Amino acid sequence: MELSKEPERALEMAMYNLTSQYDLVGVLEKYEDFIDKLRKISGLKVAYPKRRFNVTHGRPQLDSLDEATIEIIKQFNQLDISLYERIRKSI
Repeated sequence: MELSKEPERALEMAMYNLTSQYDLVGVLEKYEDFIDKLRKISGLKVAYPKRRFNVTHGRPQLDSLDEATIEIIKQFNQLDISLYERIRKSI
């Protein structure tokens, strides 16, 4: 299947694979909720530290990019953005 010819089908397949193959799926802005659910599912008793690890220093901030650049990024990542939105709505 070529993604550009059947984007809706590709999204449906991706959602199906995520929901059927994994017990838990999360998004970064709900990371603490994800960790809480993971602890409940797995029975872990250890609290997760709130400290951030593996932070990329020197990465440009979104507000430093011009609107044209942001639009180009969105165009090239539309399927990923759509999948992300579906996941976010489903959790």
